[in-house]
Amino acid sequence: MAKLPVTIVGGETLLGHELHDLVAERHLPYRTHSVQGQEGGDRIPTGEDDSAVVLAPLDKDAVAGAAAVLLAGSAASSRKAVKLLRSAGSRAAVIDLTGELDDQPGAKLRCPAIEKSRPDIEASRALHIVPHAGAAVPAEFLTLVHGGFPIQRVVAQVLVPASEQGRRGVVELQKQTVALLSLKKLPKDSFDAQLAFSVLPAYGADAPVPLEQTELRIERHLASLLLQAGGVPMPSVRVLQAPVFHGLSLSLWIEFEEAVDAARIESFLSDAGVDVRGTDLDPPTNVGMTGQTGFAVGPVHTDRNNRRACWLWLAADNFRVSVEIALELLRQLTQAEA
Repeated sequence: MAKLPVTIVGGETLLGHELHDLVAERHLPYRTHSVQGQEGGDRIPTGEDDSAVVLAPLDKDAVAGAAAVLLAGSAASSRKAVKLLRSAGSRAAVIDLTGELDDQPGAKLRCPAIEKSRPDIEASRALHIVPHAGAAVPAEFLTLVHGGFPIQRVVAQVLVPASEQGRRGVVELQKQTVALLSLKKLPKDSFDAQLAFSVLPAYGADAPVPLEQTELRIERHLASLLLQAGGVPMPSVRVLQAPVFHGLSLSLWIEFEEAVDAARIESFLSDAGVDVRGTDLDPPTNVGMTGQTGFAVGPVHTDRNNRRACWLWLAADNFRVSVEIALELLRQLTQAEA
C-alpha cells in the first residue's frame, strides 16, 4: 500500500522533529516531507554532532499533492501554508499543532480522547487545532474523574517548560545556567528574566511572547474542551514558567460534591488505564515522562482542611501529548477521506 504524502511545516522545530521521528519509529503509513517553518536559516541542526540538513522552503510546491499538512512552525509559516493551500484549492487536511491559528474562521479545536463523535468527510476539510498540552491533559483527566466522582470546583496550576518557547527557550535556559555558574551576564532574549534556578509567575516586559499569552491560550482551550465534554466545571487556572527544559507538570486541587476516599480515586484511575503512582512509588516527574505517551498521576492526597477535596500531581511530555493528538486526528481524517 502506498504511503500517504504528509507535509510537516516547521521541520526544524523541536515539535517538528518529534512528529517526524514518531511517524518513522511507529512505521506509520505516511511519507513525511519536512519544510521550513521560519524565514531564513535553511541549515537545520539534526544531531549532537551539529550535522545539518537543508530543508526545502515553504512554497506551493512544498504543499502540492499533500494528503495532509501538519503545522509545527511559526505563526507566520502556519498562516502562509494555509494561504498557499487555499489559493491552490487543496483538499488536504490541515492540523495545527501550535495553536497559532485558533482564531481563524472555521478552526475546530480537537481532542479525540474526549470527543463524543468523529468528524464526517466534510468536517475533515476544516482547519483542525491541537489544543495546548496544558489544556489537553487536565481536560482529559478531569473528564475521566468527573465520570466517577462528580466535581464541584477545581484549581489548576500549570508549570510549563522552557521548550514552550521552542529551541530558543531551551538554549536560553542552558546558557543562563552556565552563565550563572560562571558568574557571567545572563542572556534574556526569550524570557527577559532569570529563569535558571527560578520559577517565574511572569516574563520580563521585553519578552517577545508574554507568559500571560500562554495562560490565556490554555484557559481558552481548556474551557472549549470541557464544554465539549459536558458537565465538568471550568477550573481556575494559573500558569507558571518552570526552570526545566522539557515536560509539563500540573498541580490540581479538586473539590468533589461528596467526601471521597483518596484510595478509591487511585483505584478508579488505575482501572481506567491511567499510570497512577501510589505512595509506594516515586511520584511522576517531567523528566521521567519524557518520551512517554499520556500522563502519569502522583499519590492522591486528601486536603486536610476539606474532606471533600484532594490534591493531585500530574506530569506529561508536552510535545508527545500534542503529537499523539495530531497523529490520531491524522488517522481519523485520512480514513474519512478514503
